[in-house]
Amino acid sequence: MDNPAKIIKLAPGKIESLRVAAEKQLSPEEYEEFIGLLNDLALYGLTPWINAELGKLTAKIQWELEIEESPEWIEALQACDRAFLGRELKDMCYDYDIPISHKKQMCRKLYNAHCPAVVDIMQPYLEEIGA
Repeated sequence: MDNPAKIIKLAPGKIESLRVAAEKQLSPEEYEEFIGLLNDLALYGLTPWINAELGKLTAKIQWELEIEESPEWIEALQACDRAFLGRELKDMCYDYDIPISHKKQMCRKLYNAHCPAVVDIMQPYLEEIGA
């Protein structure tokens, strides 16, 4: 765990899929804000503020992920899911100002927010892919 501050980048296809859904489902003002937040995410990485603001907007969007996770990500997320109770993940999400969602989604968000407990569980699986 040399550098737990690395950011896991979402696949461009995932971002594009989310952007298309946002364009169709958000108001023009919300969509403009959404695009600005995606640009901020690319520039600054995942910060608590960007995460919270994107979370508010993505909560208004219905979209289906069509791109499969890498096997390493799947294994890391499963390990995190097994390691923590839902309540524990929710408590950590509150600490990091992350919206509550499915356990594996909370694991991903907590990992990207550099939550030490989650990084310790997931990092061994992700070292193989240089994450």
